[in-house]
Amino acid sequence: MHYLQQELYDPPGARDEILDFFTGTGIDGMWYWDLEHPEDEWMSPRFWEVMGYDPDEMPHKSAAWQNIIHAEDLRQATANFQAHLADPDHPYDQIVRYKHGETGKWVWVRCRGIALRKQDGTPIRMLGVHSDVTPLKETEGLLRGTVEELMAARADLEAALKAKTAFLETMSHEIRTPMNGIWAWPKPL
Repeated sequence: MHYLQQELYDPPGARDEILDFFTGTGIDGMWYWDLEHPEDEWMSPRFWEVMGYDPDEMPHKSAAWQNIIHAEDLRQATANFQAHLADPDHPYDQIVRYKHGETGKWVWVRCRGIALRKQDGTPIRMLGVHSDVTPLKETEGLLRGTVEELMAARADLEAALKAKTAFLETMSHEIRTPMNGIWAWPKPL
């Protein structure tokens, strides 16, 4: 068993917040990162399965997930990580994209974590969970497309109503003009 996985069963400075963290979340993967040896990170088999990789072939190294995360999202996650290390009240919580190992498509994952600290506040480990939110993001995209289609249809309808109003105003004027001549004829004496 990997030493970081073993530490989850007997964590340094065990706290109730660890159990509270897990019981309060639904997860599609879990990770545990050694901040004193940042190249070492244990990722649960479930995470790799969701990402389309064979867990037995994936090394327990932070570079493994960093190689499959979208570059923009790696920058966001790194900035959020640094902010969380500096301020424990800053939540480590973001949605990032990972490249799926089998399909090559992007998988949207909500990544949440908590720094475990020494008594003096020095962060020594990061514990986190992943939740696959791809179906939500796909639905969001469909809804966004539907809203855009509805907005375009509304703009077309408004343009058609303006054209109809202009046509009716023109026709009303065209009909009134000859009629004015008829009403203006001299009346018999």
